[in-house]
Amino acid sequence: MRLKVFTAPSMNEAMQQVRQQIGEDAIIVSTGKNPEGSGVTITAALDKAEPDLFTPKPANQSHALTTVQVEAEEKETPKTIMKVLTDALDDHGVPDRLASDMLRAAAFAQTEDPILALGAAIDDMFSFSPLSTQPTKNPIMLVGPPGSGKTVTLAKMTARIMLAGHSVQAISTDTVRAGGIDQLSTYMRHMKLDLDQADSPLSLEALLKKQTSPAQILIDSLAVNPYREKEMNNLAKLIEKSGAEPILVIDGGKDAVDFESTCNLFQDIGVERFILTKIDLTRRLGGTLAGAQKLGLSFCEIGTKPEIIEGLTSLNPVSLARLLLPRDLSAADGLLRDLRT
Repeated sequence: MRLKVFTAPSMNEAMQQVRQQIGEDAIIVSTGKNPEGSGVTITAALDKAEPDLFTPKPANQSHALTTVQVEAEEKETPKTIMKVLTDALDDHGVPDRLASDMLRAAAFAQTEDPILALGAAIDDMFSFSPLSTQPTKNPIMLVGPPGSGKTVTLAKMTARIMLAGHSVQAISTDTVRAGGIDQLSTYMRHMKLDLDQADSPLSLEALLKKQTSPAQILIDSLAVNPYREKEMNNLAKLIEKSGAEPILVIDGGKDAVDFESTCNLFQDIGVERFILTKIDLTRRLGGTLAGAQKLGLSFCEIGTKPEIIEGLTSLNPVSLARLLLPRDLSAADGLLRDLRT
């Protein structure tokens, strides 16, 4: 297998380079932002040992097409590709207008690979802003409604940053909910970290002023009902006094109305990106797509499994496309295998 990295201003242009230089049999190994500047990169490969299904048979063999060949030829037909995408978006409950826009963008991708076609459409219509493993200047505060998985997500973030060789300072403002501090304290103890506590915006501000180390500061906030103005106001004060970036942690199984209304209220207090949780229990992502597209929120991470180590996965257009498509088309991606096991 030979690997090659392609860099271009957009995912669509990078995929065109892949098709031109490697061909339609290219295997997409990874995608991401260009680390040296603007644009995106795609790492693609071609397994030369893979048999060519369309190589003419020797004269002494039957010319009848095998089932595998028929299926392969069908997948090469653009009409069939669009049918696969249409069925996938319908299965996920994507609203009709959004589904039509995504299919139109996929058709312009000019690829006969459904994953790449849908990935190009997603790249055109949605934004992605994954977490960095490098410490950020400002603290990060996880916010969200009850039961969204904020505390577990913070533990997963802590483990990832530590595995990357950086220090973490964890703070909890969840001093009201029964067991809130105990749960996070247990996670931190296993990682040999102390957990600081702050029970008000002023105490959080004072605690942060004492921090002098270059550690990444992660804050677990008290879960709030976004429809209760008092709770949201208190959360807004915590964000203001800490100078933290609020990142919404939200269940991926919400319908379009619930997802949009919840995100909209958190967007009012500064949320710009979100982490999807409980993806292993979610089968329909149409509500998530509709809300993210309408509000302009960025996909950040997804919680792929309950384990703390490697329990968070960064999203990009291609990996999200694989989540949306049927499992047999996405088998090459370890993400779906993780979700189903």
